[in-house]
Amino acid sequence: MIEVASITYGCQWDANGHVQAWPMRIAFGAQGPEVTVDEMLEGRGHTMMLIDQVVMLVQGMTPQETPIQLLTPPPGLARKLVDAGYFVELLPS
Repeated sequence: MIEVASITYGCQWDANGHVQAWPMRIAFGAQGPEVTVDEMLEGRGHTMMLIDQVVMLVQGMTPQETPIQLLTPPPGLARKLVDAGYFVELLPS
């Protein structure tokens, strides 16, 4: 099991004044109390998940054309997301 600290989206204005979505960003580690997945998505703490559960959650939350940014990911997660058809970027901690 891995500790998932947060799964977030963001947005910004582009040069033409349109809203442009940021990629999905997933951070790992124990931040705050251990909570349910729903509570983690609301920013109330971290949750424990299997790598395959994280992949299934991503697939349920966002289409494949959405880039995924991983902050200090566990070994194997980036490969599984790439195999599922996502563009994955690894961010430094």
